[in-house]
Parts: sequence; C-alpha cells; structure tokens
Amino acid sequence: MRTRCADDGASGAAATRRPAARNLLLVSIDTLRADALGVYGGKRRATRFLDAFARRSTVFESAWTHSPKTAPAHMSMLTGLPPSVHGVGNLNTEGSQTLSDDVRLLPEVLHGAGFRTAGFTDGGNMKGTLGFARGFEEFDDEGGAFDVRAQEVADWIEGARSGGRPWFCFLHTYAVHDPYLPPQPFVDAFAKDYDGDILHERRSIEAAIARGDDRAPNLTGHDKFVWNYWFRVDESDPDDLEHLHDLYTAGVAYMDRVIGAFLKQLEDAGVLEDTLVVITSDHGEEFGEHGGVRHDQLYVECTHVPLVVHLPRDLAKGRRIAGTVRHIDLVPSVLELLGVDDDPGALRLGHSWAGWLRGEATEDERTVLGEHRSRRRTGLDTFSLREGDLVLHERPVDGDGARQVFDRADDPGERKPLDDAAVVNRLAARLAEERDQLARLAGTIGPGGAIELTPELRAELESLGYLRGDE
Repeated sequence: MRTRCADDGASGAAATRRPAARNLLLVSIDTLRADALGVYGGKRRATRFLDAFARRSTVFESAWTHSPKTAPAHMSMLTGLPPSVHGVGNLNTEGSQTLSDDVRLLPEVLHGAGFRTAGFTDGGNMKGTLGFARGFEEFDDEGGAFDVRAQEVADWIEGARSGGRPWFCFLHTYAVHDPYLPPQPFVDAFAKDYDGDILHERRSIEAAIARGDDRAPNLTGHDKFVWNYWFRVDESDPDDLEHLHDLYTAGVAYMDRVIGAFLKQLEDAGVLEDTLVVITSDHGEEFGEHGGVRHDQLYVECTHVPLVVHLPRDLAKGRRIAGTVRHIDLVPSVLELLGVDDDPGALRLGHSWAGWLRGEATEDERTVLGEHRSRRRTGLDTFSLREGDLVLHERPVDGDGARQVFDRADDPGERKPLDDAAVVNRLAARLAEERDQLARLAGTIGPGGAIELTPELRAELESLGYLRGDE
C-alpha cells in the first residue's frame, strides 16, 4: 500500500534549544540480534560496513526492546509507550487493533513541526493499517528487495533535500528475517558444510514440492512455501540449529553490504552533514539458546538490540554508552537532538538519552519491562523485568515456579538461574507494580480500530510465517 497524507504547510513550534541535526534517518533492521555485529562482540565478521559506521558513531551497549514481535516493538519505538499501553500487537494477535487516535506518533510530531516525512516498510506486521502510516506524507509498505528499496529511499532523500524543509525518513527491512534465504555468495562465505534437510534457496524448496517432497501438503500459497522451509528443520538437532544460525549470518552479511553502499551514497551526496542517523532493530532471534527458534521469548538473544546513533560531523564519534536504554526512549531523544518540542500533553514514558551523547552522566535508573503474548488463544503470556544486571523472567500461567532471575554480570547468556528467593520476590513485586501502573495508563487511552485480514494481507503474513502456531 502506498499512501500520502495532505501537506498542509505543517505548522508547529520548534524548541528554542540548538538542534544537533536538521534531519532524521531512522533505519530498523527487523530481527537483527545485537551480537550479530562486530561492535557488539560478534565474531563472524559479517558486518564490516556497519561496524565501520558504528566506530564513527555512538554505540549504546545496553539497548533493549519491550517485545520480541515486530508490530508492538516498532509501535513502542515510534510512540514512546510500552506495548501494554499503546495496545498494538501483530496483525494475527487475538484482538489486535490499530493505534488509538489518542496516541501521537513521532512522524506526526515532526510533520507538525514542518518536516517532510516518508516511511518505507516491508509490509507484513509493518502495514499502515495498524497506524504506522500516520504522520507520513508518503508511506510505502509494499516492500521489495533490500538493495532496490535502499535506492528508493536514497532517491526520496535527494528529492527532499531540494525542498527547503527538514525531513524525516523511516526505513524498515525484513532482509534478515526468516525464512533465511540469503544470496548464494553469502551462503558460501558463512555457512559450513551441511548435509541435512534444510533448503536455503526458493527454487530448491519449490522443486522439492513439485517432485512430491511436500512437508506441508495441507497448506497453500506462501504458507506452503514457508512451512516447507521450517518443517525441514529439526529443532533438537544441534547441526540444524548451527546451520540456521549460519544462514541467518549470511543474510546479515548481505544486509550489511547493502546498507554500507546506501550510507556511502548518502555521505558522498553530503546528506550526513546535517542528518541524525539512528540504526536499530525491533528484536533479535533465537537459535536454540533457550529451547526455541525465531523470536518468541524474552531472553537476551531476542531482546538485546543494536542502537547506533550518528551525529553530523562525526560528533560523539567512538563513544560507547553502557547505560540501559529502551525503545520507548527513542522519541524524546530524537526530538531533543532535532530541537523539536513534543506535542503538549502527549503521553510518553521514555526518557531522553540525548544528553549522554554530550558526555553527561547517567541520571536515572531505567528498568525494562518485556511483554509477549506467546500464543494467540492459549493465554501463555510472558513478562520480563530488567533492573541493572538482574533480569526476572515470569510466565504467570505456570505459577510461582515459572519465575527465574539471572545476573547478567556473571551470566550474560541468561542460562544459570539464581537461587535467591528474596531477589526473585523483590523483582516479582516490582514487575507486578509496573504492570499495574501501565494497565491504569492504558485505561486512559481510547480504543483503536479493529483489524480485517484481507486476502492480500494474509498472503503477506503467510510469507513471513506468521499465520501458524505462535504469533
């Protein structure tokens, strides 16, 4: 879908503080684990372009999502509100709704302050129907190959620069999302010898179906293709999990090459001289670390996300910030850096990290509440609370025994639960208190609209594997 909102001259008041940048480019690489990047400890050397860009930027070492799912995570990123407050889930989530009119998105604020705005997403759970199109003069959620998409964005930016107004551009891509089907040269570079059943080429899967090796005979269309991919995976086989991770890494390397060329094109054109660039992800990906695959849990591999912030003239170059930041902190941070006042009375729960780029000391403790409705109808909701190095994971349906606390100072992978009932109970009480507070806030916001899954939208979701099993 391509939509355009009326350009009404965009009146609005800019803040009096001196802005750090004139324009904003926000890039979200769906499903990108933080540790896939070398600057976050990745060992595969799959991100040499992003790593080079990060070394000229500020790297937030402890950035976290509130949800391991695309729509709620991105809506938190663009509203400054946790999922339980903004209320938007993935399109196939039971009772999913569009964003309430009572909530203001970042593009709406910037458009009101005189910015030209455009959003380019890969569709699926980033459809404009959920509310993501609001505030964008141009919104394109039709998706496409990442290299083609990046060029479309570069062309839009070039046109926006000639208009005399500041601009905001949002780019979202599923380039590293499952099913992992990276170009063959990247598979050759990053995947080890493998003789199992997993197929990594579209034509190979289609050929297998055609010759009768159909692992999903009761399915049709995109759904048949995606589940012929996943039904060839043995999640109990370490070799299969390792190969999946290799294919994912190959996709990360492909993404890195494209975004490297994209950023160089922008730099050569002078775009970075007055543009704030933020590169992040909605969530990570699991490869058996906690008994699953894809992104259906709240452990570190699914919730620790990269956050790289580049200021004009390489200001804050090489800075690494250890303080905890969250998706809900993005809106107040970029508004401060752009010198734009938020809408009066707008409900935001995030805190700006803009001062940290200027070397100011960490002034507050930021806990991270993680939320995930793990299945559509069975009610197996899961929650997490991160407080410094401690993290509580809770699955209420299983009772008190489902609570586990990890100390990431000694156990960064969250594998060895602490045997300390006092710590568990303290964090559980704090989690319950925060959830109650958020529920009360959610009650002050009007409901959003109902979602209708059209055949076209259903096909998009099927192509990403979203219409079977977990949401």
